[in-house]
Amino acid sequence: LDSIFSWRPSGATRTAASSSFSTPSSAARPLEQDAFAASRGIRVDITACAARRRKDLRKAPKMKELTHKATPETWEKVTDVIAKHLGLPPAALHPMLPLEEIGLFFEQGCYVGYQPQANIYMELEEELNVEIVKILVNTWMKMDLPKSGIVTVGDFADLIESKLSTAA
Repeated sequence: LDSIFSWRPSGATRTAASSSFSTPSSAARPLEQDAFAASRGIRVDITACAARRRKDLRKAPKMKELTHKATPETWEKVTDVIAKHLGLPPAALHPMLPLEEIGLFFEQGCYVGYQPQANIYMELEEELNVEIVKILVNTWMKMDLPKSGIVTVGDFADLIESKLSTAA
């Protein structure tokens, strides 16, 4: 049993202040974002999204529920942006079409994980002058969704209308 209790991981170093051992920490030297570039694929480039974002966007409160139905103007803008980014005709999008069928979904229910999705949300923010997603600590992109969830393209357009109607 002595060998189990005296085991030290390879790379362990003796600290000068004591006779204890410690493992080298990568926290002391954080890795650059470029170190992850090969593994990111089409994951969200938060730095690029934060740089792209306008500073004068109107802020909307957290949506606990959908408060408004999309107007024809909002529906047209939402479907035009989605269709442009997905290479679809706008007529192919209808209110009952599930978002997952066109590749729009949220990781863990609220996080944006892929750059093509982020591009849609960022363009909608630019077009409508309202914050749609939150960028958290320059590491995550999140959308505040109502408890009822957003399942269809119509729900998404209603969410955008609710944000437009409550933004300050």
